Amino acid sequence: MLAEDRRSVLESSCFSTQEIHLEAVERVIQTMHERLCDGLSLEDMADIACLSPYYFSRVFHQVVGVPPCEFLATLRMERAKRLLLTTSLSVTDICFEIGYAGLGSFTTRFTQQVGLPPGQLRALVRNEAMSSFSIRSDMQKILQPIFPHTEGVAGFILTISPFNGLIFAGLFPKAIPLGRPVRCTLLSAPGPYSINNVPDGRYFLL
Repeated sequence: MLAEDRRSVLESSCFSTQEIHLEAVERVIQTMHERLCDGLSLEDMADIACLSPYYFSRVFHQVVGVPPCEFLATLRMERAKRLLLTTSLSVTDICFEIGYAGLGSFTTRFTQQVGLPPGQLRALVRNEAMSSFSIRSDMQKILQPIFPHTEGVAGFILTISPFNGLIFAGLFPKAIPLGRPVRCTLLSAPGPYSINNVPDGRYFLL
């Protein structure tokens, strides 16, 4: 076999493996969305992907940027935030709705990931007396950066469909919005944005 033919076979095999891994990860993420309230373990997710738990965890991390269990926890918190802001369910009901067995562990995890307790988030956003400027000011206080600053980033935010509301853009050390952002900004509509005084490092814009 010629060297070029051998290289072509290897590249084809590598591409095929990447496709298989991507399909496996997509399949697991789809199941996560469908079974958020279930106690999906790493072994359960590995079975869905048809991989060993150790190998699946590595593949998922490579594709998504975070471990599978951490990604699942983030999806649960996203569902919790949506329920807090769009329904009248109590915090306790929401806790059980997304699969947590205890209110204490849910509140702790929510506060760590979002930056404030669930009840405080609901009160902040639903207070009809607050203007958009006031919301912007309060959110900036809550999400105060905790690092020294040097440079900045800028870009343009587009939406597929018409959007009405505040848009949050933050820089995070991980590929999920966990805890306080390194730096952030708020927009009242899609369009150009800038995040100033960003410390040196590698971040994800979320």
